[in-house]
Amino acid sequence: MDLELFRTDEKKSDEGVWCPVDAKTEVKIARYGNRTFQRALKREMKPYKRLIDRDALDDDTADKVLVAAIAEGILVDWRGMTKAGVELPYSRAAAEEILMDKTLRDFRGLVIELSQDMQMFRDEEIEDNEGKSQSSSDGNVSGESERTSSVA
Repeated sequence: MDLELFRTDEKKSDEGVWCPVDAKTEVKIARYGNRTFQRALKREMKPYKRLIDRDALDDDTADKVLVAAIAEGILVDWRGMTKAGVELPYSRAAAEEILMDKTLRDFRGLVIELSQDMQMFRDEEIEDNEGKSQSSSDGNVSGESERTSSVA
């Protein structure tokens, strides 16, 4: 296995990439564990260090800490988001409110899932080179590999 498969674009990881959610909505997601997220999580956890050390932090407070870090470092923007049919402009406070809403946990799950999708943060140069080497090695000009035809 070539380690280049794991090379990521740090700018994409830190600043985020636009991800379509539906035909009208996109979210800009930074990679889970990026520097901004780590700093925010550390800062948000600091007041609760003693409770965390004793494994005594309640679930609601743990959610609040995690959501604040996600809103600051992962869900960095959106376009086309509505709430009850009304356009919802992006703000960190709006992101925190949505992410804390227990009835919208599936949205939080989607944000976390997208932030952990390694392919979204790959270095495009590496992907371009893989496509070129694949097309030259298998004789397929389009860059499609044999795995496409074997799936059918």
